[in-house]
Amino acid sequence: MTGNRLDAVSDQYRAENIQPNAQMPNAQMTASQIKAEIADKAALSDLLNLAMQKQNLSARGVHKAIRVARTIADLAQSADIEKIHLAEALSYRHHLSGILQAG
Repeated sequence: MTGNRLDAVSDQYRAENIQPNAQMPNAQMTASQIKAEIADKAALSDLLNLAMQKQNLSARGVHKAIRVARTIADLAQSADIEKIHLAEALSYRHHLSGILQAG
């Protein structure tokens, strides 16, 4: 079932060519582009600081979470990363780390 959902999202992403803010794939964002995504957004900074404390999130982990949040925002056709997008991205990290530790 998960594969079908991922296939559907991939198809939507390709069909609509959703990347309103990007000239390149989000995975290739530079550190300065990542920083610009959260600049002047106190709610995002606060959430990232909390994640760094509670989930032992490194700077590299922060960058990955922002990239994933950017992709989620793109799929939602949002020009900006909202707190809900970042929270969703961070939830995937927490969920996956639990699965990897259990296996």
